Amino acid sequence: RDFRIALRELAEIGPRFVVSTGDLVIESNKVGAATASRWMAFYRGATRASGLRFYETIGNNELVGIELDDVDPTAPGFGKAAFRAHFGPTAYSFDEGALHFVALDTHRAENGAGDDWSFVEMEPATRAWLDADLAAHAGRTIVVLNHEPFVADPAWPLALRMAPTVGGLASLGIGGVAATFSGHFHASGSALERAGDATTQHVMTGGLSGARWVFPPDAVPRGYRLVQVRGDALYSA
Repeated sequence: RDFRIALRELAEIGPRFVVSTGDLVIESNKVGAATASRWMAFYRGATRASGLRFYETIGNNELVGIELDDVDPTAPGFGKAAFRAHFGPTAYSFDEGALHFVALDTHRAENGAGDDWSFVEMEPATRAWLDADLAAHAGRTIVVLNHEPFVADPAWPLALRMAPTVGGLASLGIGGVAATFSGHFHASGSALERAGDATTQHVMTGGLSGARWVFPPDAVPRGYRLVQVRGDALYSA
């Protein structure tokens, strides 16, 4: 009910498009492919029925079945397969106005069995694709979308600073990015990363769910972020 109310509210605002930075469903890690696929189908049906254009990034909650006792990486729908079936590639790019957007996937199986995952590493094929995409769009204003944030601000509350981050763009050898948008913590925050003459604005956005499965319902506000573009500069609240 609350999800559909939020979609109606967004439709009334009338944004050019909407980005969901992962955790589209809750903990598909602990269920089989049929259940996870049903959840993702519900999400996809509701968002597309809203009349809004949606772009999704894959979150750790969309890694199907990886926490089951008997992990079978060959099972249909395991891992990233369900996300791909419902939403397409886990890493892709698109253009909106003067901006070039890059949606990343920083989830990598740590072993051949696929039952141990890192949430802060790109698969080699994803990294190779990213390097080629950035090179092809050099000189553009680039915005990176990813579920897990890249950096944490020392001024953030301890709970936010303790969560894993991918690593600053400079440490990843990625340059020329104006801003990144992420989720994962289900709370709002921002941080600046400076590397030489370049500055990247890292923005983390809360979720429609808040963090009610960990904290009391009112402890972490539920919501979304509105982003406006003026020229090649982004402003959000």
